[in-house]
Amino acid sequence: MYPLYQYKSGFLYFAGHNLAKCLSDLITPSYAYDLNVLKYNITELEERLQSHQINNSLLCYALKANSHPKILKTIKSYNLGADVVSGGELKLAIKAGISPEKIIFAGVGKTQEEMEYALMLGRNGILAFNVESDDELACLSALGKCHLRKPRVSLRLNPQVKAKTHRHISTGNSIHKFGLSLLDIQTMLEQKTRWKHLSLVGLSTHIGSQLTEFKASQKAWSALTTLAGSLPHPLEFLDFGGGIGIHYQHQGFQTAPPFAQFSDALAHIHSKLLDPLQRPFHTTILEPGRSLIGPAGILIVKVIRIKESAGKTFVIVDGGMNDLLRPALYDAYHEIYPLKLRSGAKKLVDIVGPLCETSDAFARERELPPIHPGDFLIIADAGAYGKSMASTYNSRPLTREIFL
Repeated sequence: MYPLYQYKSGFLYFAGHNLAKCLSDLITPSYAYDLNVLKYNITELEERLQSHQINNSLLCYALKANSHPKILKTIKSYNLGADVVSGGELKLAIKAGISPEKIIFAGVGKTQEEMEYALMLGRNGILAFNVESDDELACLSALGKCHLRKPRVSLRLNPQVKAKTHRHISTGNSIHKFGLSLLDIQTMLEQKTRWKHLSLVGLSTHIGSQLTEFKASQKAWSALTTLAGSLPHPLEFLDFGGGIGIHYQHQGFQTAPPFAQFSDALAHIHSKLLDPLQRPFHTTILEPGRSLIGPAGILIVKVIRIKESAGKTFVIVDGGMNDLLRPALYDAYHEIYPLKLRSGAKKLVDIVGPLCETSDAFARERELPPIHPGDFLIIADAGAYGKSMASTYNSRPLTREIFL
């Protein structure tokens, strides 16, 4: 499957598709996805885990990455669960046929209405609420008492480690709004009356997104397993979170997610920490999102005009930051490929959109082959946090989506 990008006879191919033929009548900007890439990534991650005897695992796909119904249908067909962070995402997962018994509900701001809806699904509600505050636990306890159901709870540990990622997507330190400190959890577990209406089924942690090396993750997982071993009774699962990144900067078109490094790091925790504890839980839960769907999508834009001014060259395209927010929000890098590879010297250019914002740029000082008005440009690895973060800013229509 990988590498996903290559030029043949001067035209770009993505995942084996001749984009010049696929896009002949396309209205831009548009997202395009190949579900075979998603399927390959699911299989690759599962096989990496199985190679380390991490067999009793449940992958809960993070809907925030991309919740298109066709993508969720594929997730369901591979028997994955769902990681949701809103009532809207929960309803999309249910509509796609994902069992409530495979759904984890995370997030610091679950409303009472959202939690009540989740609690009343199926026979016993959802798989677990990843609880992130004492107030949330009190609300769930009250709902359990009211409805004569015991909400299934997983306490989310904030391990206070520093993830090697952008500060806007780091979640595992004391300055972040996410999770509970060890002292918080110990105090909450002592509240015997409250637990009469709750079931503690797991512990969880998640330190951030777009992780491509996992030393900080191992510190967090170590803290999680140590906490699990200190509890007086076994748990159903430990949720090790998600955050597996992808390689947005391609080295010779090599773009495969670091599943091998991730599974190696997780296997070390299993062998060194969990086996001596005789594994005080039954299931390992993981919450991948970006790593599964990110490489499966591209954003296609069209060049409106070329502007030369004061020694700068601006390639102005019809897609903007409302279509793909990551470069403006995170200073994120995405590879950009011309659909047609023209001969001639490469040139430093800024790829910018039409919005009235200086931050409306996909790349700055990027060296690219010659580009002409009317050319198509392909923005790579846009399957995650692309359309899901899109808006109608400047009264622009939402980006279209097609499946190759």
